[in-house]
Amino acid sequence: MMMITGIRSRPLSNSGTILVVDDVEVVRTFTAMVLKNQGYTVLEADRGFEALRIFSEQKDRIDLVLTDIRMPEMNGLELARQLTRHRPDIKVLFMSGYPSTDNVNFTLPEGQELVEPREDFLQKPFTPERLTRKVHETLKIK
Repeated sequence: MMMITGIRSRPLSNSGTILVVDDVEVVRTFTAMVLKNQGYTVLEADRGFEALRIFSEQKDRIDLVLTDIRMPEMNGLELARQLTRHRPDIKVLFMSGYPSTDNVNFTLPEGQELVEPREDFLQKPFTPERLTRKVHETLKIK
């Protein structure tokens, strides 16, 4: 194992393109760095509308969208709804720093809907190991 900026690294054996969407720059940058270190190609967006633009330009290239749930202008659930309209098979992994009782189980600020406990959820803060394991698991699902 080699160390890169304090993060344990495995040999680059993963492939695929991941779109990381988070309005918090430090989280987005950290997440992208960890995934790139694991061999993934990473695209970044700081909000939902930017993610839609990137996705429309590269939708056939993107294997996974990793998105924060609570963001200004467009939340991650609305982003996922719009993405799946254009490509129903796109894999989406949600992440949030908001506490929950069972993975994620809260009403969105807009009061739109309740998110049930899900497998496609990553609780922040997360370790590099937890992030890469969850991404790998999500990409393996058919």
